[in-house]
Amino acid sequence: MIRRQCEPRHLETHDTGKDFIMSINPLSLRSAKAQARELRAAIAAKGREISHGQALEAVARHHGHRDWNTLRAGLPDAPEPEAFRAGQRVHGAYLGHAFEGVILGAEMLEAGGRCRVTLRFDAAVDVIAFAGMSNWRRQVSAIIGPDETSADRTSDGTPHLRIFPDNPAAS
Repeated sequence: MIRRQCEPRHLETHDTGKDFIMSINPLSLRSAKAQARELRAAIAAKGREISHGQALEAVARHHGHRDWNTLRAGLPDAPEPEAFRAGQRVHGAYLGHAFEGVILGAEMLEAGGRCRVTLRFDAAVDVIAFAGMSNWRRQVSAIIGPDETSADRTSDGTPHLRIFPDNPAAS
């Protein structure tokens, strides 16, 4: 399991003085470019346009570098962490119910190492906790973070979805 802790950082936008929140730990080429796209979109939402190059330069300065080229030169060439993939067997818990299933679709999202997954359970899962009702589901979609859990939580703080790759050597 890959665990990453992300802490919010702030980059002050030039037009409004409002904070632009970025998640920067760990910093990779992919996340730095995603921050530039997010910054550009945030400024555009305020009615002002900047180029992608200007956004890259602002991200570099935010991280304490002279310019984008200096930041880029200092970034590790390590590969991105492995993501979930379509066809992969997984197990875990959905709304407190254990499941085994397969990933039908997976899409890496730029921000924070998150992945949008669509799962098909081997056996339907009851998604209602109340004993007097049932609602059975065989397929769900969720956004999974680097800690292999969804950001969505039940009222007691438990993640809606916990997902773990099956160990092919164990079968």
